[in-house]
Amino acid sequence: MSKKNSSAKRSWLGRLFFGGSKGLADDIEAKRAAKNDVEEIVSPVKQIVRGFMERKLAVGALCVVIAMFLLVFIGPLFMTTYTDTYTEVTQANLPPTMSMLSVPSELKNDIKMIDSYGSFSVGLSNAGKVYVWGATGLGTTGIDIADIPEEVQNEKIAWVAAGIDHIVAVGENGKVYAWGANKLGQYGYFDPAVNPNIAPEPDELLNGTIDASNIKKITCGYQATAILMNDGTLYMWGNKNTYQNFDTVATLDGKLTDIDFTLNYVVAVTDGNSVYTGKRGLYDQMRDNMGSATVPLREFLNGRKITSIYATSKTVCALLDDGTVVDIKDDTKTYRVAVNEYCATLPGSVFENKTPVQNVNEAPIDNISAIEALRAIGKANNGKLPLDLTERCVKVELVEEDPCEQYTDLDANAWYAESVHFALVNGLFVGFGDGTFRPEAALSRAMVATVLYRQAGSPAVTGTSTFPDLKDDWYADAVAWAQEAKVVIGDDKGLFRPDDDVTREEMVTMLYRFAASQNMDTTTTGDLSNFTDASSVQSYATEPMTWAVGNGIILGMGNNELAPRESATRAQFAAITARLAALK
Repeated sequence: MSKKNSSAKRSWLGRLFFGGSKGLADDIEAKRAAKNDVEEIVSPVKQIVRGFMERKLAVGALCVVIAMFLLVFIGPLFMTTYTDTYTEVTQANLPPTMSMLSVPSELKNDIKMIDSYGSFSVGLSNAGKVYVWGATGLGTTGIDIADIPEEVQNEKIAWVAAGIDHIVAVGENGKVYAWGANKLGQYGYFDPAVNPNIAPEPDELLNGTIDASNIKKITCGYQATAILMNDGTLYMWGNKNTYQNFDTVATLDGKLTDIDFTLNYVVAVTDGNSVYTGKRGLYDQMRDNMGSATVPLREFLNGRKITSIYATSKTVCALLDDGTVVDIKDDTKTYRVAVNEYCATLPGSVFENKTPVQNVNEAPIDNISAIEALRAIGKANNGKLPLDLTERCVKVELVEEDPCEQYTDLDANAWYAESVHFALVNGLFVGFGDGTFRPEAALSRAMVATVLYRQAGSPAVTGTSTFPDLKDDWYADAVAWAQEAKVVIGDDKGLFRPDDDVTREEMVTMLYRFAASQNMDTTTTGDLSNFTDASSVQSYATEPMTWAVGNGIILGMGNNELAPRESATRAQFAAITARLAALK
């Protein structure tokens, strides 16, 4: 290419991005004069385009707009597909920040330990100095968790742990320090007589010291803390409302080898053969990597022991005595299994009588026998399903499904989320035909009878109820069973009134009778005098209400009230049935 042509091309590129110049205009005019040209006549559009191209700023702005268009509409085609199927609730509603990754430079090469639970982290250097970083402002409290108390700064610290809104540290002198939020028992003195739902920090830690060299683990959770000693001694305190099995695990003092907090459960290890929560079926599946199929915990261990556990808000990881690291799957979730017509009609097949579908979104959720069969087959084939099975029976892979996602009005971050999830997984509640669950809707008497009937295992019903106002409706078997079990009784006119709203004290009374019918312990009682409206509880509901309060089934409505005569909601009943199940 000649130098002349090359220069011309560079000139045109320059004009494209930077517009024309005065020298260029003079040159054009000189050429016209040499040729005796008359003034060029151009169309308005051409004149507008020519004028635009002569403006450098305008051309530059156009290039920016084109680049933005390509980035927004074309760029995603080359990016990894985004999914929001998992949300870390402890990090919700935080402004964008990179501070969570900003480990202080002084600590980077001198780390003794680091701990994190929510939006901030705490670190400890080998010299015993404490560092805090991340999103350290605690909501609207005005507290900055990064403001480390002076006494902690002046002490050589041996242990640190971070919770959702507080930090606990232990000095080499054995003194326990804490800072952050403390309105709900995170640290400091609390009178249990004032608020029985708060386990106060032990006096031994508040006013004394412990042997820091004998500590096995310090861990913090959602407004709760645990210190486990090498001899099994357990110090645990905080807001018991956040962990329904708090008191259950607290009884294991002296028997534990490890402990930690998820978002909703205290998880512990006693004999090394299981992860204990006090709830059957929770965290009883294991796998050695994220791509492997899960197998029953004891089968996976095969004689090995769990030596340590570490938890996030939803997941528990374990270290085995042979050095294997595994994650333990919470198997209370439900699944969808899609099968075809061949398998659904094959006599003796585990899929027999299952709904034949092609699309996983149309598959029924409750296919427990099919799920177990698939797991067994997958385990025998290194985690894969045989080609013949996938072609002739299973049309799609096994897909994890959260039953809450099928309802449009459930908030995954609401106070009732875990309880409603429990109720749906265990088949205690179902939603409405319009795709809603209606958590805040009033609870009817028929609903109470039906949920308790399902919680009892839906036993066979041979007779009918004697209530004259009952129809042969969806609740007929449940009410017949509830009447026979003396869970429900009629009013003074002998009517059941299935569609009437249930008050909170009526709900608790029915639950109390249900517990008695299931041979559960109903002797433990609490003190209603701590609630400002205790006198509003009617005489028939006093004993059930004291039982419910004493067992942590009823926690109050805020402002320290029981609200016994207010209408109960579906979400409230889901919560108390979940708490009742934890007592079994």
